[in-house]
Parts: sequence; C-alpha cells; structure tokens
Amino acid sequence: MSDPTMAAGGVATEEPADYVTGAEHAEGTKEKTRSLWSDAWHDLSRRPLFVLSMFVIAFLVLVAIFPTWFADANHRLRDLDRARIGPNVPYLAVCMAIIGSAITVVAAILATVGKLRDGVCRTMAPYVAGIGGLILLGGGLVNSVTLYIVIGAVVLACGIVSGVPKVSQMLRGSASTWGLVAVLAVAGIAGLVISFGDLSTVEIGAAFGYDQQGRDIYARVVHGTRYTLLVGFTATLLTVLIGSTVGILAGYFGGWLDNLLSRIGEVFFGLPFVLGAIIILSAFRSAGFDSAPAIVAMVVLSISVLSWPVAMRIMRSAAISAKQQDYVKAARALGASSRRIIFRHMLPNCLAPVLVYATIALGAFIGAEATLSFLGIGLRDPAVSWGVMIADSRNYIRASPLLLIFPASFLTLTVLVFVTIGDAVREALDPKLR
Repeated sequence: MSDPTMAAGGVATEEPADYVTGAEHAEGTKEKTRSLWSDAWHDLSRRPLFVLSMFVIAFLVLVAIFPTWFADANHRLRDLDRARIGPNVPYLAVCMAIIGSAITVVAAILATVGKLRDGVCRTMAPYVAGIGGLILLGGGLVNSVTLYIVIGAVVLACGIVSGVPKVSQMLRGSASTWGLVAVLAVAGIAGLVISFGDLSTVEIGAAFGYDQQGRDIYARVVHGTRYTLLVGFTATLLTVLIGSTVGILAGYFGGWLDNLLSRIGEVFFGLPFVLGAIIILSAFRSAGFDSAPAIVAMVVLSISVLSWPVAMRIMRSAAISAKQQDYVKAARALGASSRRIIFRHMLPNCLAPVLVYATIALGAFIGAEATLSFLGIGLRDPAVSWGVMIADSRNYIRASPLLLIFPASFLTLTVLVFVTIGDAVREALDPKLR
C-alpha cells in the first residue's frame, strides 16, 4: 500500500510493483523434483557397501547364466579314484593371488577417480583395497608364498589406513593420496605379473579338490550357483506377487473380503515352515517328479505357499494407509474405477515396504533352500545347488571338512550380501532412518 499522507499531499506514489515481495519476483528454480524412487536411488548409489554388494550379485548372476565360462570341468563326472582328494593348493593360491591383484588394481583406479572427483569412488576404494589385500594375503598363507603375503599385507594396510575417517581427511587434498594410489597400483600390477608367472608352473584344475564321489568341487560350486539363485529369485517373485495381490485387495476393499483373506493368511502363517515344507515336498516327491525343472518348481512352490502371508500383511497395511490419502479420495470422486485406483495410484505408493521385504527375504529363501536340501527333501540330483553340496558332505564333516567349507562359504557370503542390500534399501526408502 502507498502512504496515505503522501497521497493527500499530492506526492506521486511509487508503483505498486515496488511493494511486491521478493518471493513473488523470484524466478522458479529449474531443478527437477525427485520422486521417492529417484531419491532412494540417489541415496543408495552413494553407499559403498550397497554398490559393492550389487557388484557381487551381478557377478553371481553372470556365473549362474554362463557357468561354463568359469568352470571347464564336467561337474557331473564321477571318478572314484579321486574321491576326497584335497584341493590343488598351488593352483588355488595362484588363483587367489590373481583375483586379489586384479581387485587391488580396481581399488587404485577407484582411488584415482575419487581423488579427481569426490563421490562414491572415494569411499569405495578402502573397502575394495581391503578385500583385495585379504584375498592376496589368503593366497599367500594357503601355499606359504612370501611375495603374496608381503603384497597382500601392504595392500590391506593401505585399505585400513585410508578407511580410517581422520586419516582419510588428512590424506585428502595432499600428495599422500597419490602416494597411496601409486602403492596400490604398483602392488596390484606386481601381484598380477608374479601370479601369472607362477600360473605356468602349477597344475591347473581342481582348485577345491574332489568330493566323496570324485566330482570336481569347484565345478559343482560354479554350476550350483544357477539353481541356488534360481530358487531364491523365483520364490521371492512368486511370494511377493501372491502376497501383494491378496494384500492390496484386502486393504482397499475391506469388509468381508478383508476378513476372509486375512483369516486365510493367518491359517498359512500359523503353519510351521519346516513341517509344512516336509509335508508338501514329501507328497510331491512320491509322485515321481525327478527332472531338475520339476524339482525346482516344487521347492519354489512350497516356499512361496508358506511365506506369502508376510508380504500380504505388509501390503495390506500399506494399502489401508494409502486409501485414506487425498489423492485416492480425489480419484474416486472423479469417477475412477477401482482397477485404475489400485494400479495407477495405490500400487506405486505401496511397493516400498514390500520391496524392502523382498530383498531381505531373497537371502532368507536361499538359506531355506539349503535347509530343505540338507534335510533331504529339497533339491537333489540332477539339480545341484550349494545346499545339495552341504547335504552331501554331512557324513564327511570330520574326515573332510573342506567338502562343507567351500559351498557353505559361498552360501554365507551370498545371504550376507542380500541382507546388506535389504538393510540399505530399507534405510533409503524410509526417511525416518536417514
């Protein structure tokens, strides 16, 4: 408003535009608002443990799809003359040295990129260097190779030192960072040169030895990745589909349909998992399903039938909360059908908690398959998995513990990776946990 005394005195008043606030004159920002999913991915892509876990999963998926790229030996070939022969220690040590050295070179590259451009590469470099150093050190300790031990210890020390926050801040922006990069690069290249030179002097093959029937354990571990991941991914997908469909229908429509579906879910939820799986798999096993696809389908079906109520409860709670929101009420007032409201408006906003459950459940289902196989009711020949290998080694644990250690190590690492991914996704999709 203009001053009334000035107006009465005939003094020209200022233009009204001069009294418009700065906020009204401010130009709109050109930055695009991120959605929940893009914001979550932006957060996840800056977590080094999540990125490393995704690389491990991608590698396992590659192994599962193309197992012959990583193991030339026939995993079904039986040679009783080689039964329970131990690992080919020199070849195993060289392979570990090659892998550790390659990872060390990757750590040097990540450290260089992180120095030039601050981001996730800088935080990932210490983790990668530590992993490379541990593998190198392990390769040296396996066969008592001094050079591997020294190089691995140096790389591991670089990873630990650069991973300490205070030391990392001191090194950042100084020539010491380039010194660490140079040490990692030299150590990685030296390890590759030495290990590839040693590769020509050792007998190639059977890095993990042979099992009780003379089969190559390494080849069985590689080929077992396919069925292990297949059961985990398929069971998770089927569980989420069944549980989400039932849950969103119960939460949206409510009333008698909600009561009916909830009671059905409680019946399945009350069944003990192991007991229910034993009953289902024993019944189908007596029906004569002996092919690998049929065996896998039965295991996946049993896991999904006994696990879907958890996904149903999560989706039902999210649907009940979502249908009270204004955007659902507005869509209903505009005449949108129930199908459009569910799939277009509610489902995208209810997927976050179910996705978190799915990532954690995937690792749990892989462990469940191993448990059922160990009990003798899960996968079996001709389908080979890490759980089948653990079951085959149960009578030889004291005499040949390596028959158990190798498949159990891969199983534990895979489950741990999926749990790590699940925790990271849970924190990224829940703003309260950030």
